[in-house]
Amino acid sequence: MLHSHRLGVRSGVLLPGVVQNLLTLVRVPSFGIRAIYGAIILGSLRVVRLASGEGRNQTAASRRTHLTSPLLSTDPRLILLSPADNCLIAAARLDAGTQIEIEGEIVTLARTIDLGHKLARRQLAKDDKVLRYGAVIGHVTGAVARGEHLHTHNLESDYLPTYTHDAGHEFIHH
Repeated sequence: MLHSHRLGVRSGVLLPGVVQNLLTLVRVPSFGIRAIYGAIILGSLRVVRLASGEGRNQTAASRRTHLTSPLLSTDPRLILLSPADNCLIAAARLDAGTQIEIEGEIVTLARTIDLGHKLARRQLAKDDKVLRYGAVIGHVTGAVARGEHLHTHNLESDYLPTYTHDAGHEFIHH
């Protein structure tokens, strides 16, 4: 299980950041980057589940339960990759104003969250570490409310520099 966990962290956390930076550098349209990013996330989840022996001989209903919070009701459009995570992954584009349920609490989204993007599973304080696949992927730069979009505007990687168009085609150094 430990090997599959590491495999998932490498493929699901590091690979999308590297791929996104490379695709941005060669000017791939943002919709193409989002599609590839979503495919990497979903593929990484599948790799972890297959490598760990999960996902075999399960019904669709039991797989759905595994992808969301096992204890409290969570919108089926959100994926919980590990019980230790404090972020959820959008399995579909969620428009601003959409009401979603996160562990029994109804939250109205302040901004659109694209497929494959992260949102806060619970309230986070400035400098809190963000966990995905049960591993630290970075920290928040300010307070983040439950259901708020987690991305380069409020999340800094603790590992990789980030390249965005918003920064004038320059790397953001952490």
